[in-house]
Amino acid sequence: MPRLRLALAQTGPSPDVETWAARAAAQGAELLVFPRLDLAIDAVAERLAGREPAVLVGDRAGSLALLRRGGRVPCDVDGSFAAVADGLLVHVGAEPFEVRADDARLDRLSRAAAESGAVVAGVNLVGGRDGLVFDGDSLVVRPDGALIARAPQFVERLLVLDLPGSGEIAPRLSDEAAAWQALEVGLRDRARAHGSVVLPLTGRLDSAVAAVVACDALGPANVVGVAARAGDGRELALRTGLDFRVERIQPMLDSFLANLTLGGAALERLPDRVRGVVMASLADQEGRLSGHDPLGGVPSALVARLARWRNEEAGRRGEEAPIPPYLM
Repeated sequence: MPRLRLALAQTGPSPDVETWAARAAAQGAELLVFPRLDLAIDAVAERLAGREPAVLVGDRAGSLALLRRGGRVPCDVDGSFAAVADGLLVHVGAEPFEVRADDARLDRLSRAAAESGAVVAGVNLVGGRDGLVFDGDSLVVRPDGALIARAPQFVERLLVLDLPGSGEIAPRLSDEAAAWQALEVGLRDRARAHGSVVLPLTGRLDSAVAAVVACDALGPANVVGVAARAGDGRELALRTGLDFRVERIQPMLDSFLANLTLGGAALERLPDRVRGVVMASLADQEGRLSGHDPLGGVPSALVARLARWRNEEAGRRGEEAPIPPYLM
């Protein structure tokens, strides 16, 4: 078993590597491991020149490098794994979140530990990038499969432990809590340039869940909910505090139909198209994001589970349920 103070930097894609290295050094770490970053390895090496501790880092191109005081040193690399010390194998990852993916990740690293006879540490990104969401969930397992350290999901964390001993083992989120966090992270990443969003309120459960995700992710003051009728969203607005607006589309529909002859699917889709034009125009006028579905194709069965979980979570916090019960 290796004897080493190991630090796993569970970070976003473009961290301030100097700050993380300073934090690791202050805690006496001998090796700091980053996930696969948006930063080029040469850029990381330049920024960490003359600094301790040693650093293992990967990039989006699939390369890995072990750096000591900014210079590259030899290390045995096999794909995303690097043998950086006797009895220690490190997986440098950028693995997108999937519901229950944490179990698969633990199983995969446990198998690698059993096959190699080494301690296996895996560090993963956290946050959003290019439409993908990363949940962190960095791990360390022994050759016998025992979990000896685990970072929490969806938060940045410097996980430090003295091998062969154990460190922090964060509790796992439920499937619903993890999925909700992933939706929040995805929306925040997508709305980063705007800071606010315009969403349709249709009076259906899926639109209500999307609006509550947006309120949790961006704050209700940064969420505009647009309904064609007051009854489609007023109670939701009262419960969440979002900016509720009624924009009646029937006169616009009448104008289209007075000038176009439509039937079949074209006629059925016209209300949604007009509603989309209204929201896009409001978003352009006010500098907000529109046209993005916070649920991103989440199956209806999971939407229903998320709605129940979110209302139950509000009860546990002593808050009013954000989703009107009549929609459940």
